[in-house]
Amino acid sequence: MGKAADRRKAARARYLAKLADSAPEKFQEEWEKRVDSWAGEAWKRAGKGQLGGPSVFEVLHEAQQALAGCQHAGVTPDAARSLSTLAHECTKALAVNVDRRLYQVTQQLKKKP
Repeated sequence: MGKAADRRKAARARYLAKLADSAPEKFQEEWEKRVDSWAGEAWKRAGKGQLGGPSVFEVLHEAQQALAGCQHAGVTPDAARSLSTLAHECTKALAVNVDRRLYQVTQQLKKKP
């Protein structure tokens, strides 16, 4: 990724951190919009199937980095739960494009007591 893209990511992370401190409701709204966007990006990357291209899980890493700058106590638990959902979505996108049975077996193993 280029320098400009890195600057945009850093600016987004600063913006989210500022919102977390000043306007938690607006932060939640922006965060949900970003999570939806990251999930779509994960599906797009998984569908390309290019070796050496950006990884599906780099999307999750980007989200984790953005959340790391937001340490507001009232905001972080909800956002942390959405990271779990995003990880689930990344795994699902990859499994569907590799072999659907991988994801189904994992989910069945989790359900067994």
